[in-house]
Amino acid sequence: MVVRWQGVVRRIETGVCLVEVPAGLIRASWSGRLLAAVARDRVHEPRPGDRVSLTLWSDGRATVNAVVATAAEETRVVPLRRPG
Repeated sequence: MVVRWQGVVRRIETGVCLVEVPAGLIRASWSGRLLAAVARDRVHEPRPGDRVSLTLWSDGRATVNAVVATAAEETRVVPLRRPG
């Protein structure tokens, strides 16, 4: 059975991410599609704080498929204004 989840990258190692999902922390390798995207342009590389899509395989392995949202996109800046 294959399960698809989303999680937040907490740490990066070469080709492997430590991803926080509702069940806890898991190690997930990069999928072939993600490796190809990163080879074309490093902007697709997952970074800590990024939200990623995952595939959890029936044999216990997990792969990161893509970056869904970067940490910078999820950061909201609140403009400060002087009263009056």
